[in-house]
Amino acid sequence: MPLAKFTYGGHHSLFLDFNSLLSRWRPITFEETLSFVKKVKARDHDLYLSLFAILCQSDRTTHEVYEELVLIFQNHDDLLEEITRFRPPVMERRIGRRCSLCCLLFPPLLIALSFFITCEKPLSCLLQNTA
Repeated sequence: MPLAKFTYGGHHSLFLDFNSLLSRWRPITFEETLSFVKKVKARDHDLYLSLFAILCQSDRTTHEVYEELVLIFQNHDDLLEEITRFRPPVMERRIGRRCSLCCLLFPPLLIALSFFITCEKPLSCLLQNTA
């Protein structure tokens, strides 16, 4: 533990934020993300398109993206509850103002998942499109 405290350079609040992050947040699996995207697509295609439109906007903070997602899922209680699992961790405010790592990784992952969902054989479909 002394090494971790040394790494944070005496900033006790950073140390506490990191500990709370580790204790409350667990990484989201590929299967969980895929399940959520399939559920949204099966429920409402327009909602599905709205999800990707929001995630592809790169000029917003992770918190702004999350708040907009909460708005589009407000009439779908089960999806709204499920989207809270994708909520960015507490340390997002320390990472950056405009776009954190979550903001950069989340949209491409969901777009890739969408591609796998829509194509029966995604690799052959991808190879046909590049040839």
